[in-house]
Amino acid sequence: METNKNWKDTSASTSVTDIIFDYLRYWKWFILSVAVFLIIGVTIILVTQKQYKSSLSILLNEDKGTSKGNAAAEFDLEALGLLSTTNNIENEVAILSSPDLMRSVVDTLNLQTVYYITQRLRKVELYNQTPFHVTLEPVDKKGIGNIQFYLQKNGTGYEISGTYEDLFASEEKKINEKYESLPNEIKLDDAAIKIELTGKNVIGHEKYYVQINDIYSTVSALNGALSVSPTSKTSSVLNIGLIGNNTAKGAAILRELVKQYNEMNVNIKNEIAYNTAIFINDRLKEISVELGDAEENVVDFKQKNQITDLSTEAQLFVQQTGENEQKLLEVETQLNVISLIERFVQNPANKFSVIPNIGIADLGLAQIINDYNNKLLVSEVQLKGLGEENPTRIRLTDDINNIA
Repeated sequence: METNKNWKDTSASTSVTDIIFDYLRYWKWFILSVAVFLIIGVTIILVTQKQYKSSLSILLNEDKGTSKGNAAAEFDLEALGLLSTTNNIENEVAILSSPDLMRSVVDTLNLQTVYYITQRLRKVELYNQTPFHVTLEPVDKKGIGNIQFYLQKNGTGYEISGTYEDLFASEEKKINEKYESLPNEIKLDDAAIKIELTGKNVIGHEKYYVQINDIYSTVSALNGALSVSPTSKTSSVLNIGLIGNNTAKGAAILRELVKQYNEMNVNIKNEIAYNTAIFINDRLKEISVELGDAEENVVDFKQKNQITDLSTEAQLFVQQTGENEQKLLEVETQLNVISLIERFVQNPANKFSVIPNIGIADLGLAQIINDYNNKLLVSEVQLKGLGEENPTRIRLTDDINNIA
């Protein structure tokens, strides 16, 4: 039994040794494979553009309306049902992530045009460091897709070579131009590429790569790289991040995004104040007419009944009417206010306009109007960048109509 066991151990040892020696005969291939994969890995690292994340945080200001001490001195929009007492974080995230807001950033910073130089094997984006300023006129020209070309200084002149997409002809066309000086224009089909110098030094042997992207794909790409999230479920602080290949560009985009967001909020509040002012002015006109009629009735009543002490008679009248008259007055006031709001809503000119909620005592109705206003303000930003047949636009419009 012991001899048999030793024979098995020897066979196993011999088998493993033979396998190792069999593989060692191909040691050159192992070394070559490792070398090839190392070269591929290093090449990928050198070619791939570096990615950076720029971020900032913003604190959402909560509109709390007026305090009790100065309620008579200030105009409380919250009491009108136009502002919520709590921050709707999801709404603010949706607004900051909206394509329409990013479109404003792209237009302001001219982000559809990107400049690169080649450092070793990697393209490095130049932002605010390029010696050239390139624009497509008109910016959103239909029929022209992405444009890319190289721009190089050659002696005292400039050489330009590249391609652009002709969407109508479904073909790629070439660009080959030479200019003695700049600024100058590259003529395309019903459009032009304007090239100017920025004053920064032009490196003679350097090839500058310029890419003009479709503005909608630019907005889509930036929105895809953007992240907006609250720091916690109960926090009013939002973290905004953007992944890109240039830190200066990322920081500039985030700053401009917040700037556009603040300006949009100011415009929304101005719109709310304007609509509310119109509503109140209309109500004041009706009250003025009612007061004028009431004053005439009082004069007629005094003359007919020869009343000399009107204040005493009025006090007696109030005491007699009591609580029933007071409740009747409140009901009539509510009916009058609801009638005014109904006319406001039924007016086609006020479609998709915020609804004033002044004087509504019914909490259920006030909440419905408040929900409608909040939904409308959020949807207004998202609807601007969508086409008439876009499914998202149709869904948002249906949601608003269902509330209305």
